[in-house]
Amino acid sequence: MKHIPLKNRTGKIVGWVKVDNEDYETLNKHTWRLESNGYAARNVTASDGKKIKIGMHREIMGLESGRGKAGQGKEVDHLDHDRLNNQKNNLAIKTRQENLQNRNPKKRGTVYFYKRVNRWVAKARLHGEYIHLGYFIDKEDAIDALEKWRHSLSQKKS
Repeated sequence: MKHIPLKNRTGKIVGWVKVDNEDYETLNKHTWRLESNGYAARNVTASDGKKIKIGMHREIMGLESGRGKAGQGKEVDHLDHDRLNNQKNNLAIKTRQENLQNRNPKKRGTVYFYKRVNRWVAKARLHGEYIHLGYFIDKEDAIDALEKWRHSLSQKKS
């Protein structure tokens, strides 16, 4: 495994991305940026003359852009949820639906303060729909409710 630097607009190194040894030479020829969505990407000029961004993970897996038949309808899933781990054993080509099934379970819900009722709210998310878990005076109680819901969900799967 090797690391490739990620730069901001001024050329300052702002992060590093992991890649396999066999991909390092090819990828390191380019300047890679850390995008606001957490992915490593670079700018290229497409055959039609338009500038487009290519995610490093898509380039590694041969899905350079979503424009051609090769990349149409396909996504690259980071199996460990780390967008800066672009080693091939961490990447898999999937459909959108398959990729959504591997979403980080920690992100399936939210806790926030609702000023109107002066309470903390816990909401879970399952199959794209929110489930209201309750209002709470203490933030910790709202977090506990969400964690209990997540735990009960994981118990049902096993």
